[in-house]
Amino acid sequence: PVFDLLISDIDSDGKMDIITAGNFDPSKPELGAYKAMPLSIHLQKEKNKFTSFIPPVPSGEIRTIQKITILKKEYILAAYNGDKLRAFQIHAMTH
Repeated sequence: PVFDLLISDIDSDGKMDIITAGNFDPSKPELGAYKAMPLSIHLQKEKNKFTSFIPPVPSGEIRTIQKITILKKEYILAAYNGDKLRAFQIHAMTH
């Protein structure tokens, strides 16, 4: 499941992109875990047409994400369930 999403122009092309965050481990055994992706990026290339990919981030359950800027570099701050906050540089994920 998706627990949070962020809409922002993360690749600086003037088009709004989408980042989703999720995963859920403690489900009933008969249903299985929901571990499709902790983070996914959807870059808008044309109006309402997106290119999607899963960036190389640690697995786990991300509950919320926020875009932050540190020393003129943009990051996604991810809050992992029962774990520490992690920051991922946006430029590194999209290029």
